[in-house]
Amino acid sequence: KFVHHPDSLVLASHGRGLWVLDNLKPLEAFTHKVAQSPFTLFKTQPGMVIRAHYSGHPAAPYYAVPNAPQGVVISYFVGASGRLKKVTGPVQLTIENSAGKIVTHLKGPATPGIHEIVWNMRYRGPRTLDFGAQATGGFLNRSFGPMVVPGTYRVIARDGSHHGEVPARVEEDPRDPVALGIWREDARLGLTARNELSAFNTLLNRLQNVRVHLARFVSQHRTSAQKKRTAQLLEHGRTLLKMVKRFENKLYNPEIQRNAPEDSLHFLARFHRGITTAYAMSAFFLAGRAPNHRMLTITQQARTHLKGVLAHYNQTIRPAIAAYNAMAWKLKEPTLFNGNPIHLKKSRH
Repeated sequence: KFVHHPDSLVLASHGRGLWVLDNLKPLEAFTHKVAQSPFTLFKTQPGMVIRAHYSGHPAAPYYAVPNAPQGVVISYFVGASGRLKKVTGPVQLTIENSAGKIVTHLKGPATPGIHEIVWNMRYRGPRTLDFGAQATGGFLNRSFGPMVVPGTYRVIARDGSHHGEVPARVEEDPRDPVALGIWREDARLGLTARNELSAFNTLLNRLQNVRVHLARFVSQHRTSAQKKRTAQLLEHGRTLLKMVKRFENKLYNPEIQRNAPEDSLHFLARFHRGITTAYAMSAFFLAGRAPNHRMLTITQQARTHLKGVLAHYNQTIRPAIAAYNAMAWKLKEPTLFNGNPIHLKKSRH
């Protein structure tokens, strides 16, 4: 019996062959007009937030094939006619919510042809560290953003001077519907935790930058005349370097292997481990589940500690760097990047 399903096609050979094409929108919409156009953004394939439930038992050893992409499938066509031989840059895609606020940014290939990318139905992730090994994959990968609230969004694609806009639909799992208020609260908590981790990683990036450049300056070889001219600055620099190291040492442990969660058992994890875990709990585990008391307690403790850490940096470390820079400026020696005070941003979704 033939069963029709929009935008999909199933082929079977009545033997052992079975093929599933689950997104035919680009092919169905590909007309002569589209083929002659420089850029066309096709209708999106809706995404569904699948709420997985883990039983703790291994999966049965049945034959299985890869699932369709979990997210909103975005397809577009880049024409070849009149196009420069050298591609100037990727196709820029912006996801906005119904209020016009930016959710995230994506990039796609700009070479001629039909392309398909998947939006994972999440907000953009937190600011990442500029140094050290970064965790990858699943729960350890803190680069993902919180899950969005099911509803209608907008995709805006730009390829040079050409652009297109189409709606995008995020649907919830029909097997397990959740009240809209829970989705919104989950998003609020996730965005709050994301902004906290962004602020903390910004702080660590600054401390690492100051420590590296200051250590390099202090250890430089100098003539007797140069040592005499910069004696006061060098003494100030050594004092500042000790201050930065002590502060940084309380926050981040470079000895931990970021891809091995059990490694925190061997090395003191410090605050960075705690705040990244709090963020992952908010952005990864909720997804339509109301937060429990223990999770709220952990995230609140991390937030309170973070406020104290940022206050110490803004009120003690930054002024010390500014004083060093003023002295270095007078002597025409290299200054350190200081930046504006770091504050927590309010969550908006």
